[in-house]
Amino acid sequence: MVDTNETLWTRVLILPPVGRDAELAHSVLKQEQLQAEICSDLNKLVSELELGAGTAVIADEALSGDLGFLAAWVKNQLAWSDFPLIILTGGRRLRGAIWDRLEMGQPVGNVTLLERPLRSITLLSVVKAALRARMQRGMVEFASLGENSR
Repeated sequence: MVDTNETLWTRVLILPPVGRDAELAHSVLKQEQLQAEICSDLNKLVSELELGAGTAVIADEALSGDLGFLAAWVKNQLAWSDFPLIILTGGRRLRGAIWDRLEMGQPVGNVTLLERPLRSITLLSVVKAALRARMQRGMVEFASLGENSR
């Protein structure tokens, strides 16, 4: 039987732009036996984050709206969480407004930028590293909670 908590901690949420990127990312992650789910918009992403996830892969075009929900969710995470956000950029530079929002909301957290076009192996490597780091931080935190209860 699969542990539900572990399943949630290893879940990868994908917030795509318009186009095929979401399906391609989903397919690449599924081939590696990772639990990947596509979110239709930023509100759905935050709703799914509330349920639990290990990382999120977000296209920079999908961040064109208000990032308040996302920033508030990240800010409400426990200090050890350091939730990893992976943002797929469309070129050498993020569009000005998106870069400004990311810098302004730098409590948006642990952000990794990947420039497109993106190779599958790069996406897999970054996602797996994010999931490993998140699991390790979680295990350290849970271990320290156990020590404090003695």
